[in-house]
Amino acid sequence: MKKRTERNRPVATLIKEFSGHDRQKKAEARKELHRRFEFLDYNQQIKILLAHLDSISNDRQWAYTRLIDYWEPCFIAPVLKLWETHHEIRCSWPLVRHFPKEYIIEHLDELSSIQRNYYYICLRFGRDEDFTVDKTRLEPYDLVRAAYYLGLPFSYDEGMKCLFSIIEHACNKGNYLFDEIFVYFSCGSDRFTVFSKKNIAILEYAHYYISKMEMTSVIKDIDAWINKVNEVLKTDAEWIELNQKVMSDRNFNDCAEPIVKRILYQLIPDNYRTKAYEYMINGKSDALDALIDTFDLKPDDMPF
Repeated sequence: MKKRTERNRPVATLIKEFSGHDRQKKAEARKELHRRFEFLDYNQQIKILLAHLDSISNDRQWAYTRLIDYWEPCFIAPVLKLWETHHEIRCSWPLVRHFPKEYIIEHLDELSSIQRNYYYICLRFGRDEDFTVDKTRLEPYDLVRAAYYLGLPFSYDEGMKCLFSIIEHACNKGNYLFDEIFVYFSCGSDRFTVFSKKNIAILEYAHYYISKMEMTSVIKDIDAWINKVNEVLKTDAEWIELNQKVMSDRNFNDCAEPIVKRILYQLIPDNYRTKAYEYMINGKSDALDALIDTFDLKPDDMPF
């Protein structure tokens, strides 16, 4: 017997079940609405988003990210009510991109304190005469992009500091903007011969925007610094020893990354260090060493 093709049910029925109190029907409707969302008529998409805004937190989170691209004035009232009630981070995303300027300026400090909201606020209003971009509020990569897109004054020192700040972040145990900082090192017969801006994805992007601004002196000097890194790397004893070992590419990269980070961090010019983070070099940090000395502690006997 030929299997019967399952037919799509009316969207209105699915929205009604999603908004109802039957948990099983709600879950099934949610799954179907999410699967079909991008292929539906716009008026149906709006109804689905409004239903999600009137639902539980997980459903609201799903809707918030889509409101950025599917925005309509009808979303202002429910988003404002949810923002004032819950102050959910994702709720602020469509707010800073679409709410009236007067509201955003009135609540600028609060909205700017959340993740990268200030960057997107700058993109919206940075060309307005009554809005001044505060460069100190922008992360290095966002500052480079804002300078490019908005035509902001951008000096040699600002360009170099942004690039070295990105490198410094990459040397940190933590992440910067994206989940992965380091791209796997180039592998070949000699494993790894050149460190370049491409090894740190965000550095490559920032390098691109600075080159588009025709800041040739910054590009020339950062490229010369990268060449210096390679010269030091080729003579590093730990690096030489690693390249003599036989191992898989994955294991090689796991061992190579801390070596390269150590050299990168050591070669950052003192005048371009941010001093804003605790950098873990060889498993230690200056702040950790100071704490151990102050309390006369062993490394595994911390007071917190």
